[in-house]
Amino acid sequence: MTDRIIENLKLDVEKGVYQYEGPIYQLVEGYSVSKADLEKSPLLGHLRKMHAKIEIHFNCKSYPTVDVPFLAVSNFEKLIPRQYREEVKELLRRIGALGLHLTPDRVHVSEGQITLQDESKTETFTLEANQTMGEAEISTLKNIRWPTLYYNYFCALDPESDQIYVKIRSDVFRKNRTDYLKDKIEQLLGKIIDHIASMDLDIRGDQWKVLSEDEAISFKMVDENLLEINNDHFPTATFQRRVVTMTDDQGRLFYALEEDMDPHILRSINSDRLVKVAAVKDSDKFNALKSVLEATEFFHKLDKACESSGKSKEDFAIIVKPNFMFMYSTKDPSTYTDPALVEYLVTAMHDCGYRNLAVGEARSTYGTFFTNREVKTVAEFIGLKGRNYRIIDLSENLEEFQYSGKLGRHYVNREWKNADFRISFAKNKTHVYTYYTLTIKNIYGALPMENKFWSTIMSGTSFQRP
Repeated sequence: MTDRIIENLKLDVEKGVYQYEGPIYQLVEGYSVSKADLEKSPLLGHLRKMHAKIEIHFNCKSYPTVDVPFLAVSNFEKLIPRQYREEVKELLRRIGALGLHLTPDRVHVSEGQITLQDESKTETFTLEANQTMGEAEISTLKNIRWPTLYYNYFCALDPESDQIYVKIRSDVFRKNRTDYLKDKIEQLLGKIIDHIASMDLDIRGDQWKVLSEDEAISFKMVDENLLEINNDHFPTATFQRRVVTMTDDQGRLFYALEEDMDPHILRSINSDRLVKVAAVKDSDKFNALKSVLEATEFFHKLDKACESSGKSKEDFAIIVKPNFMFMYSTKDPSTYTDPALVEYLVTAMHDCGYRNLAVGEARSTYGTFFTNREVKTVAEFIGLKGRNYRIIDLSENLEEFQYSGKLGRHYVNREWKNADFRISFAKNKTHVYTYYTLTIKNIYGALPMENKFWSTIMSGTSFQRP
């Protein structure tokens, strides 16, 4: 039961009413589920769809509203170009109190029932009012759109002492890198507003207190695997909710609801296809590659493509695209495609009569910060000798090209565009945004500009290349 808007859900904190009737999902195995799992048909084996009717009435005790403000950074005028200064100042005066404004309530259930129904049976559960406590909030978050806001929250309850502890942390999630051409004033406001804010609120009976950094309670995680719901249907990040148990410095047990954000979006996009992935393992890496070539009938497909082109093997243009421009040390080969395997593949094609062979890579962001990061320099450094093939820099010899999708009009290396056969020889490695990189990410690396994000942002915009 998770979404931006949940139909048939009524929650009125001030009137003390929680009502819901509709689908609910039982976790048959494990403790974790994602929104993408709930949208799959048929459901995955660890889920079972049921019908729920929930009606809870409760009494609330409200506490004063707590403000967690976002303030302008000191000396912010230095960050604003002169022509925008007065406009930004005026907007700051009109925006008002940026930040989180939270009104907490202690909840005591007066009565409540939960009815669960599936194909075989109906069960009704009655809440034990004297053993039930909770916390509810009415909160408002005031923020400008740029940058994306990071938000972490948890609310911990100790039923034995009737204590409630709310902790909130906020920061900048990212600078909205895909919105490069967004309104300049909004970007300036985003830069001068300090989004780093925190709050520790301790509620005990009628007493409540916002704690200082020195007074804040330090909790120790006991079990973080009670329940985890990953809302992965948002465009910018995965919004995670989970139920955990923790202890404070006195060993008292708290149950907590935690909300956090993760920049990784792991769902498939517009695809329900299942694919099989095979791995060939061998202590001899050359035997492993040979087995892959045989299992995939690589040379049969290569010969067939050459025959279809009408060209001879000597003229048939083949480019191998490895991944090596983020190599930073030969002592750590995990970051780049093994050059010995690349040369093994090229030599095998050469032995089959193919002569128009090349290994191509494009420059990476490292080239904007360091010298000697040209493709041919790095290739030679890692051991690509170019004995029976050429090494080409995909960031040179460019022409305009109309790509499909969001990239639009951009640039492409002429040899890469005109090749008869392209081979993506990727490195299976971890990645900060996508967790791992395979051939699609490797082909993305063929874009010619050093800063690939910039390539995506500037598509369709006129700019000069040397």
